[in-house]
Amino acid sequence: MAFTEKDFQAQQEQLRSLSDELSRLDAAFDDQLKATGLTKDDMEALLKEDIPAEVQELMAQAQDKAKREGAARAAQSTPAPGSGGLKAPGAGRKGAIRL
Repeated sequence: MAFTEKDFQAQQEQLRSLSDELSRLDAAFDDQLKATGLTKDDMEALLKEDIPAEVQELMAQAQDKAKREGAARAAQSTPAPGSGGLKAPGAGRKGAIRL
């Protein structure tokens, strides 16, 4: 199935509607924070207090593992320095004329 201009426009419209919904929810969240007198830093501290130390340690280990794996995959996807890339198929030697 080919991706068409109509599909692209539908995705753009969906993205706009999701962006609008996110901004609305962010504004509602900010209003609720102001009503309770909390800041975002207070919320993070409260969340960390509720999580047991063992779970926090496991979460930290999982995040470190994910960062290492992400860095390894990023390193695999970048070309080696000085490789100059691959030649186009059928490209001959420099200065050679193809008949």
